[in-house]
Amino acid sequence: MGVTWHTTSMGKISLNNNPVLNKWRRLSYLQSLFGVESVLAPVLTIFYLSYAGYTFAQYSTMLALCFLFLWLIEIPAGALADKIGRKTALVVGNVVYILAMLSVLLWKNEIPIVVVALLFSVGTAVTGSSFQSMMFDVYASREAEDKFHEAMARSTSISLFAAAVAAILGGVLAEIDLALPMVVDIILLSLATIIITLYVEEPKPTNLHHEGAPDRRSYLNIMKSGFLNAFSSWYMINFILCAAVIFATLRVAFNFYQPLLLAAQVPYYQVGGIFSALFLLSAASAYVFSHIKKRLLTTGLPELIFFSLFLAASLLILDDKNVFSIVAAICFHQMVRGMYPSLTSYIYNINIENGRADRTTTLATASFFRASITGVATYLSGLFSESLGSNTIFSILSIASALSLISLLAFRYASKEIMG
Repeated sequence: MGVTWHTTSMGKISLNNNPVLNKWRRLSYLQSLFGVESVLAPVLTIFYLSYAGYTFAQYSTMLALCFLFLWLIEIPAGALADKIGRKTALVVGNVVYILAMLSVLLWKNEIPIVVVALLFSVGTAVTGSSFQSMMFDVYASREAEDKFHEAMARSTSISLFAAAVAAILGGVLAEIDLALPMVVDIILLSLATIIITLYVEEPKPTNLHHEGAPDRRSYLNIMKSGFLNAFSSWYMINFILCAAVIFATLRVAFNFYQPLLLAAQVPYYQVGGIFSALFLLSAASAYVFSHIKKRLLTTGLPELIFFSLFLAASLLILDDKNVFSIVAAICFHQMVRGMYPSLTSYIYNINIENGRADRTTTLATASFFRASITGVATYLSGLFSESLGSNTIFSILSIASALSLISLLAFRYASKEIMG
C-alpha cells in the first residue's frame, strides 16, 4: 500500500505514524462511533411494545429466536466470510441488519417475529468478527499485536462514550416520536456501510500450507478447519467458555438494570441520566485499560480484577433497599463491560496463527458458544425472575462469572500454559 518502513538501531520496525495502522485505527473508531442501535438502546423495549405493537411475550420470543438462529448460523456465517471475503460479508451483514430495522419501522408487528429474528440474526452473524479479523491481520503482519489491543480498547471506549451521548439523544427523540431513534440508527449504520465499502481494503491471508498462496479450500473445509482451530489447546477451550459466561452475565444482567433501579424507587426521569453515566464509566474504564502493558495482559491480572468486581457486585446487589449499593453493583458490571471486549479479542487473535484464511471462522466459533450460553442464561433468568427476584438473579449471574474467572486462572497456572 505504498508504506515506507523505518528500522531502529535495535533492528525493529518503527510503528510510529504508520499510515496503514493509523487508517485501520480510525476505521475502528468510526465503526464504534456508529454503533448498531445505540440511539434506540435506552428506549428499546418501549419501542417494541409501544410503537411496534409487540406484547412482552412476543418481544421475549423474538429475542429468544435471535439467540437460537445465532446458535445455528454463527459458525457457517464465519466460514462464509472467510470464503467470500470479510469485507463483502461485513457490507452484506450490515445491509441485512438495516433491512431488519426497516421491516420493524415500516410494518411494525405485521411481519412475523420469526422473520424479524432471522433477519437480525443473519445480519449479526454474517457481519460477525469480520472487521476485527481483518484489522488483526493488518496489525499482525506488522508485528504490532500490542497496538491492536490498544486500538480495540480505545474503540470500546469510543463506543461506550457514544452510547452515553446516544442514551440522552434517544430519550429526547423518543419524546418527540418513538420512531425517530430507529430512523437515526438506520442512517448511522448506512453511513458506516458506505465508509466500509469505500475505504476498507481487505488484507489477503496466506494459505495454511503454502506461504503466500491464496486459499482454495472448499467452504466446508474452511468451516471444519476454523472450528477445530478454536480448540487448538485446552487453555483456549477454557478461555472460550469462560469468556462466554462473562458475556452472558453482562448481557443478561443489563436486562435487570431498569427493574432494579425502579424497584429502588429511582424516578423515571433519572433513569436516562443514570444510564448515560454508566456508559461514561465503561468508556473511562476501557480507555484506562487501553494503556495496560502488553506483558500484563496475559499474566492473569485482568481476570483477577474482573473477579473482584463481580464478587463485590454479587454481594452489594443483595441490599435491595439501598439505592447506592444497587448503583455500585451495576457500576462494577459496567467497568468490566468496558475492559472485557478488548482483552478477549486480543487473546482470541494472538492464539490464532498469523495468516490463517479461517480466522473469522475460528472467531465465529467463540461467538457460537457465547450465543449459546447467553441464550440459556436469558431463558433461565426470565423463567426464575419472578420467583427469585431481580436482585438474586443479578447476584447469581455475578457469582457465575466470578467462579468462571477463578477456573480460568487456576487452569492457566496449573497447566503452566500462559498464552501470548
